[in-house]
Amino acid sequence: MQRSGKKTASARFGAWVGLNVLTVALVSTPAAAQAAEASLDFNEASKETAPGIKADEATTRAAIQLFNDAVTVQANGKHNRLLRALRHLEAPALGPLFVELSRASHPSLRVHGLLGVAELNQPRGLIASDIAAVARADVQAELISAALDGDLIDQRTRSALLSWHSLPLGVKLLLATPQVAAGEYDINSPGYELLFAALDDDTLGRRGLSALLLHQLGEDQGRLALESITDSTHPSSDAVRATLLETAWTHGLNGTAAWAYDVATRPGTPPRLEVLALKVAIRFGDARGDARWTQRFESSEDISLRTRLAWVGLEVAPWLSPERFVPLIESDDPLIAQLGCTAQAVAQSRPGHGQHPAVEAHAVALIETHHPQAARWAAEYASETGSAALAAAAA
Repeated sequence: MQRSGKKTASARFGAWVGLNVLTVALVSTPAAAQAAEASLDFNEASKETAPGIKADEATTRAAIQLFNDAVTVQANGKHNRLLRALRHLEAPALGPLFVELSRASHPSLRVHGLLGVAELNQPRGLIASDIAAVARADVQAELISAALDGDLIDQRTRSALLSWHSLPLGVKLLLATPQVAAGEYDINSPGYELLFAALDDDTLGRRGLSALLLHQLGEDQGRLALESITDSTHPSSDAVRATLLETAWTHGLNGTAAWAYDVATRPGTPPRLEVLALKVAIRFGDARGDARWTQRFESSEDISLRTRLAWVGLEVAPWLSPERFVPLIESDDPLIAQLGCTAQAVAQSRPGHGQHPAVEAHAVALIETHHPQAARWAAEYASETGSAALAAAAA
């Protein structure tokens, strides 16, 4: 996996901190101390290439405290945040720490350890035997869910896990989702029959996810179940529909366009759910979604809704014609106008529309509005397009 220069630098610093602090910071257990000691050989070997950083006593004490906090389970979840940060460094020098944590008795520490090892593996990822080594079913479920979020389980391993009888239904649905999205799931796949069984589950969320997947697979029962959820008056129905729409967007479930449009146009649909549904409908090719988005933007006097619609326009810009953004560009609101300019530039940069060097300039101008979403969008766009200039601006 290609890494940006910024992350590489962070990893080098993280490695240096780990090498110089780990021995002291982890002496709370003999095994952890041994893990720290295992890092010292690497330390000696890398002295000539290590960055020229001078040890500072206050910094070292702070680093020791952070490492101690990271391996001490805390009710406020601080250890989770710290361990996620350490994993994000992907520094090989932290390998012994993650190996030791992968043997911890506490589920949270063990999951972080297993994920940390998987992220350092070459190639990255977990295999079925790694998960089988975890005896507790609830820890297995937590590990699989987190690993799927981190793209650490490949197609072969997902298929193997779907054949396990011990895994909870909810976990199997999560495993099946990327398989369905990739077109690698059919009636002969392990667990296919569970999608139908889940339609009768007591939990609306699991019923919804199974319906979404079956609908994507072309099964009529999935379509009917989705329509039932759209009509549902259950207290959590809006939250479930939002989660299903996000799942469709994230995994590219392109069979959901008409259902998404139906959600967007139902009377009484909350505005946030409406714009999310429009986003999905437009991306997956429902032309009614394009017209509805324009009509809603031009007819609304609610600046909050207009701004949400403008952000949606930017997110679906690769699937819209550049002319669609003229009403945004002509807005009196500076943020909406800049969103329109940026979205139009993105739409013009698609294959077949020629390259449009204004994308980076407009994206930088968007960042300079200091809207909290601007830097996040720019960083994601930079990651997708490989724009180093935009990545630096979004940092």
